[in-house]
Amino acid sequence: MMSSNVRPYPPSLNRDKIIYWSILFLAFLFRFAALSIKPPHADEGVNGFFVNQLWERGYFIYNPQNYHGPLLFSLFQISEKLLGFGIHSFRAVTALFSLLTVWAILRTAVLGRHASFFAALALALSPGMIFFGRSAIHEPVFVFFGVLWMIGFIKLRERTDRHAVVLFSVGLMGCVLLKETFVIFGFSLLAAWAWIEISPRILGALGRNVDSAPRAGSKGVDGRFLLKTGIILICVWVVFFTGFLHNRKGMTDFFVALIPWLKTGVGGSGHDKPFSYWLNLMGRYEWAALAGVAGAAAGAFSQSWKMRCVSFFALINGLVYSLIPYKTPWCIMDILWPFVLVAGYWFERAVIAFHRRNLSALLLILCVAALIVGHSAVAGYRLNHTNYTGPHEPYVYVQTKNDVAMIQDLIRRKTRERTDFHNLKVQVNVKDPWPLPWLFSRLPHAEFGNQNLPPVAGADIIFTEVSVDDRDLAGSYVRRKMELRDAREPIHVYLKKSVFEGMDLPGFTPVEMSEGKGF
Repeated sequence: MMSSNVRPYPPSLNRDKIIYWSILFLAFLFRFAALSIKPPHADEGVNGFFVNQLWERGYFIYNPQNYHGPLLFSLFQISEKLLGFGIHSFRAVTALFSLLTVWAILRTAVLGRHASFFAALALALSPGMIFFGRSAIHEPVFVFFGVLWMIGFIKLRERTDRHAVVLFSVGLMGCVLLKETFVIFGFSLLAAWAWIEISPRILGALGRNVDSAPRAGSKGVDGRFLLKTGIILICVWVVFFTGFLHNRKGMTDFFVALIPWLKTGVGGSGHDKPFSYWLNLMGRYEWAALAGVAGAAAGAFSQSWKMRCVSFFALINGLVYSLIPYKTPWCIMDILWPFVLVAGYWFERAVIAFHRRNLSALLLILCVAALIVGHSAVAGYRLNHTNYTGPHEPYVYVQTKNDVAMIQDLIRRKTRERTDFHNLKVQVNVKDPWPLPWLFSRLPHAEFGNQNLPPVAGADIIFTEVSVDDRDLAGSYVRRKMELRDAREPIHVYLKKSVFEGMDLPGFTPVEMSEGKGF
C-alpha cells in the first residue's frame, strides 16, 4: 500500500513521462541497432585518416582547405580509445549526439509540450536524421550544438540567466569548432533576431496584434560572469584550432578558410544540385519537415514571438542552403530540425484548439500526425537496414558498396583464426581509394601506390584499377571485380589462395600469376 505521505504524479504527468522515455527509446533503437551494418563511406574513411594523424602527431593541424574544425576528430579519438579501432567507435559518437538532439528538444520544450513531443518523435524517426546520424561525419554533432545555440538564444530573450548564457555559448562554440557552416547558422539567427525586433511594428501597422520579445532583465548574470564566459570561449577556440598550442598558425587559418569555403559553395565542385533539391528530399523522406515549410510561411507572422523567431530562422536557413549550388544530402540535417519544430508548434496549436471541443477534428489531426511519423518510421527502417547501399535512394550518395564489407569480413574472420594475420601484405593501387586507406591503415605492411603503376606481385591482397594481363603468370590468386562505390568504375581485387584457403570466396575465380613479374 502506498504511504499516505507519498503523492503520486498526476495522471497527465505520468503520461508525459511515458511519452518522453518512449521517444528516447525509439531514437536510441533506430540509431544504435546494427550500427556497423553500412559499409564505411569515403568521407568516414577520410575522417578516420585525420584521427590517425592525431594519434601519430599527438595534435591536430587545422587545414583551411578541409572546411572542418577539430572537435569531431578529438571526439572520435576518445571513442576509439574506449571502443577500439573500427567504424563502430566513430559512429557511436555521432549516433549519441543525434540521440542527444532528440533529448534536448524534449527536455527544453521551447515551443510547448505537445510541440516538443511531435518534433522529437518526428526527428527520432526521420530517415535523414537516422541515416546520417549513423554516419561518422560532422553534421549530427553540428545539429546538436545548433539546437543548443537556438534554445540558448530564445531563453536569453525570456530570462537572461546563467543557464541561458551557458546554452548559447556552448552551442555557438560547438558549431564553430565543427564546421564553417556556422556562418550560415549565425546569419540566419541574426536575421531571425532582426525579424522579432521589427515584426511587431510591421504587423501592428497591418492590424495584427502580436507579442513582442521580452526585454528580459538579468538574473544571476553580471559583467564578471560574462567576462569569464568570454575568456573561456576564446581559450577553448585557441586551444582547439592551434592543436593545443602546437600550431599557432591555426588561429589565422580559421579566418583564411572562409574564403575557399565560400568559393566552393558558389562553384559547386561537382556537387551542383537544383534549388528545389531539399524540397524534393523532404517530399520523399521527410513529411514532417515538408509540413513545417508550409507552417513556417504562416509562422513567421504568428502572434507568438518564439514562433516568429523559429519560423523565420527556418525559412532563411533553408533559403540559403537552397541558393548554394553545392549540395550534399547529409546537409539536410541542418535544414530539417527547425522546420520540424515549426510543424510541432502547429500540431500543438491544433491539439489545444480541438481538445474536448471537436473530438472528430482532434482524431483527424492525430491520424495525420501518425501518418507522417509512420511514414518516417517505415522509410527510415528500409533505408537504414535494407537499402543502405541502394543507388535508387537519394540519401545514399557515393556510398561504399557491400563488396568492401565482404573483404573486411574475410580479414576479420581470418584474424580470429590466425593471430599473426595482421601482418598480411595489402597493396592498393587505385585512384581515389577511400575508405580503403583508413580500413587498412593499422596493417603494418599495407602499401598505397599510384594507380598508373603496376602492383607488386606477392602481396596477399591486391586492389588494382584495371584487370592485369595474367596470361603468362603462374601464381596462386583468385580474382573478382569489386564495386567500390557509386559513380565510379569497378576495381579488381586479387586474393592469394594460400592465405585464404578453405574460406568461402563468393564471386572469385582462379587466376595464374608468375612470381616476380609485375602486372
